[in-house]
Order: sequence, then C-alpha cells, then structure tokens
Amino acid sequence: MKKTLKEIFANLLTTFKNFAVGVKKLPQLYKENNLKSILKTSIIILITAKTVDLLLYKHSIILSLSLALLAGAFTAVVPEAL
Repeated sequence: MKKTLKEIFANLLTTFKNFAVGVKKLPQLYKENNLKSILKTSIIILITAKTVDLLLYKHSIILSLSLALLAGAFTAVVPEAL
C-alpha cells in the first residue's frame, strides 16, 4: 500500500499535534486518576521500542534515538488519558 506525500505529511502533522498536546498535559499528569496505568503503558511501549531498536540496530539508525522513543511513548499514551 503506497501512501501519497500528502497523506504522509498529514499523518506527520497529526503526530506533532498529539505530541504538543501531550507535552502541555505533562505538568498536570500527576492529577490523573489512572496515572499508574499511563506510566505502566508508557514503560511497556518504551521497553518494546528499545527491544526493537536493539534487534534492528544495524538496519536503522532512526530506531536508536532513545529520546525519540520516549517522546513517541508519551505521544501515544497521554492523549488516551484525556
């Protein structure tokens, strides 16, 4: 399945918007009722991504950026806490 350049940029823009929402919510994260679940899910995503990173280290330098993985984990989890 090929994606057009327009679809790729739309998905990328959505990802950055969700990331911005997550970053804005970080200071209030401690007030969430399901904080334990949020943190547990974030850690699982981070560990899974890091495992994939280690397995595919020679194939992709992008996967070796730990900060990007951490940001991605929070981007995926924090909007779910809303």
